[in-house]
Amino acid sequence: MPGREEVIAAYHLHAAHCTEIAERTSDLKNRLVLLKMAAASLTLAEQAEKNGLVYKTPEPLQSQQQSRVISGECLVGESGHR
Repeated sequence: MPGREEVIAAYHLHAAHCTEIAERTSDLKNRLVLLKMAAASLTLAEQAEKNGLVYKTPEPLQSQQQSRVISGECLVGESGHR
């Protein structure tokens, strides 16, 4: 199974091929279809790039507050008094 980078490269290559063929065709209907195919391939490449990003779920607020209490950083009230 190809890796993410290879898939992204294949989408870009497909988009380039569609664009190249569209530039050489004289039939406007076919040109439009080819350009739409190229745009779709670029959209797929962008989505594949986004899917590769690592997202770290933020720590829940309650857990953050407990960590501060344990480490002595928690301030009582908004006045800043401990």
